[in-house]
Amino acid sequence: MISLVIKKNNLYGKVIVIDPGHGGKDNGAEVNNVLEDEINLNISKLLYQKLFDQGCIVHITRVGDYDLAPQDSNSRKMKDLKRRVQFINEVDADLFISIHLNIYEQSNVNGIQVFYQEYKDESEKLAKIIQDKFNKNLNKKSKKHKIGDYYILNHTYPIGVLIECGFLTNNEERDNLIRQDYQNLIVNSINEGIIKYYS
Repeated sequence: MISLVIKKNNLYGKVIVIDPGHGGKDNGAEVNNVLEDEINLNISKLLYQKLFDQGCIVHITRVGDYDLAPQDSNSRKMKDLKRRVQFINEVDADLFISIHLNIYEQSNVNGIQVFYQEYKDESEKLAKIIQDKFNKNLNKKSKKHKIGDYYILNHTYPIGVLIECGFLTNNEERDNLIRQDYQNLIVNSINEGIIKYYS
């Protein structure tokens, strides 16, 4: 049964890196004691398992509440980002997914949005496919994939996207994001997008 799924999905042997954003002292966004880095990690672990079960070779930049900077380093944020980029570049990945959450001054803003690497057509293609899945499955209002001016997108060699999985400043979305069943819906949409990208 598993081999049939792997054959159908065409993911067997693909090398994919999952990057749960933030960690350690860097909690990322925080609203009402809900921490971005914790949700990023939960979503990433679920995605890891989903891809692994389909025969992917999956790497993840962190598996706990820590950053990647050396213990005694100053400028921890930048050194953490450099370590993530180094990790992604060195494992010869087919693609990578960086998981984040968003905040905004207006609490009515909501939805999941995918950002891609500038000047990389395949990154834009992957972003559009995953964005379409989110618009179909989860977003109340369709969002458009966009170029992402992020360090991790600008300095990595493999094709990759950064996904802002929702807004902690939106009450309904925040309540959804802390639930594993909703996190699984996010993971399923990403997985469907990756399958379609490779089909």
